[in-house]
Amino acid sequence: FYSADSQKGEQRVKVLLQRPSSCTYFINGTRTTQRAVRDLVASYNIQIDNPCTFLAQDKVKSFSEQSPVELLMNTERAGNPGSLEKHEELIKKKKHESVFVESAREVQQRLQSIEGEMDALLPRVQNYKKKEFLRTKIKVLQKKKAIMLSADFKESEERFTVEEAAVDLLQARVKEEEKQVQHLKKKTEKETSLEKDYSKMHADLLRQIRTKSDELHSVTNKSLYSEKMTVPDAESAMLLENLVAVRDLPMFIFGCKADEAVLTDQRHKWKLNSTVIPPEQVDISALKTGLTSDMKKFGFNRFAADLFTAPDVVKQYLCSVARLHQVPIGSSKTNDAYEAIKSAFVNTPFRLYLTDKYRVQFTISKYGSHEVLGQQSELRMSPKIFVAHSSNFDENKKLVDEKQRLRDKEKELRDRRAQAKEARAALQKVKETLKARQVEWKTRRDNLINLERSLSSRESKLESLSATRPDIEQARAALNEAKLQASKEVHKMVLKMLTKVEQLRALSVEETLVRTALQGLRAALGKVDAELHEAQQKLQENLTLLEGRLACFRDAMRDLNRAKEILQEECGLTTLDPQKMSPEERDIPDQLEKDVDRYERLEVEKANLLERKQHQESTREAWKTTLLKVAISC
Repeated sequence: FYSADSQKGEQRVKVLLQRPSSCTYFINGTRTTQRAVRDLVASYNIQIDNPCTFLAQDKVKSFSEQSPVELLMNTERAGNPGSLEKHEELIKKKKHESVFVESAREVQQRLQSIEGEMDALLPRVQNYKKKEFLRTKIKVLQKKKAIMLSADFKESEERFTVEEAAVDLLQARVKEEEKQVQHLKKKTEKETSLEKDYSKMHADLLRQIRTKSDELHSVTNKSLYSEKMTVPDAESAMLLENLVAVRDLPMFIFGCKADEAVLTDQRHKWKLNSTVIPPEQVDISALKTGLTSDMKKFGFNRFAADLFTAPDVVKQYLCSVARLHQVPIGSSKTNDAYEAIKSAFVNTPFRLYLTDKYRVQFTISKYGSHEVLGQQSELRMSPKIFVAHSSNFDENKKLVDEKQRLRDKEKELRDRRAQAKEARAALQKVKETLKARQVEWKTRRDNLINLERSLSSRESKLESLSATRPDIEQARAALNEAKLQASKEVHKMVLKMLTKVEQLRALSVEETLVRTALQGLRAALGKVDAELHEAQQKLQENLTLLEGRLACFRDAMRDLNRAKEILQEECGLTTLDPQKMSPEERDIPDQLEKDVDRYERLEVEKANLLERKQHQESTREAWKTTLLKVAISC
């Protein structure tokens, strides 16, 4: 039940029926009692009880024969008389509403027909608008074309021609300069080629030096691999094979990570087992373990580390992986002292020992008892990897002594060679000293001979002068003649000097003029370079301007052609000049204008119809609201 009360507002009553025979009542969403619902409904003069309870049986039959409309009318007559009048008024309004609905339907149909006609005319209208837009654009492009072909463009072309001639002249000068530059470049290239040859020769020499260095390095490092691992006898080889695992034998030992990286590089095809033991970790003194008196009583005679000789780093590695310095080696006597050895080794680091037949290993239980457990197994008696050497330790010692003796001999020989070399150097110095003294004596002898010759020549001259005495008059005449000849020679020399000075002055003036001309030429060359640079800039600017105008002209022509194509596609016109149009093309603009006018009229009519439709819909909604209120009040 729903009621729009002007005083209380909206009133909603809901009855929720539940199986089998219960129900719940709600007023405005709040749970309430049946009595409250009855009171609320009775306040609106609505009867919800069964009316047949208070009627006679013959009246019940007449009620059942009535139609719903007749029953409603009779009920309204029996009730408030105003309800019947309102009902009849609603019926009249309903009939009047149908008239408005029919009118609205006609308006809707008319509106739909107008919209369809507008949709049909819309492409033609759009084509007309495009035509007008293209006409305006074509006019603008024609103006641009006229501007591009105007006098300014011609004047720019003339100026461009003049500047281009100036640029050609400057380019000729530039070519002459470029020839000189090319000459210098060739000279530079020759020097560069010589430098490359020298560099190549230097690189070859460096390569040879590196090759020789590598060979020297390989020869130097050969001595590092001279030491080997030695097993003296078959028994030691058998014992070692029972202690060292096979996987620990094929191992490359490096002194640093860098050496390991060289041999284990991924570029190599091989795969190697490797480890790194730096020299500072090699401590042979820590691997030497002595036998106690108790161990000697049990029959132990040495440790596993004493079964072989090897370089320090190899022994360090094997003792690290197999703990050889903590494995005592026993004899047949040790086989019968298992329990005693087990008790004695509890507080020692020894957990493994070998006898002549067995391998015995102790482990301490990890549970609460910490019991010492022993495991005894037979030794593998036939060695497969380690092979005993034929020579014993004494022979090895002799071989080592012999090698040492040879090394001493080599050292002595090297010392003697060094002494002989020093003696040769001293002898060479003595020879050089003697040669210097010999040269000095030869020089003195030559000087003495020259002095003797000079003395003899002077003595002969003195004798000749003594024999022939000079005449004074003749000597005076000769002196005067010599003076006259000397004055003539001096005069000639002065004239020559004056001539040379005049030539020098002329050359100085000429040099000054040449320098002035050279400075003028340099200034003119700088000015020409500046003019050339300025002309090139102007030429570049004019070229840029010309390219811009040419691009603008091409864009304008492209837009003009595109506009003509669009005009042809959209409007069916090849030109906008009425004189060049055909009769069919002249009719197209008129028809388009008519279609546009018709389209505009239809738009106005559509707006009016939409306004009428909206007005009628608002009237219809008002009628519906009025009918609803009347129905509620009834």
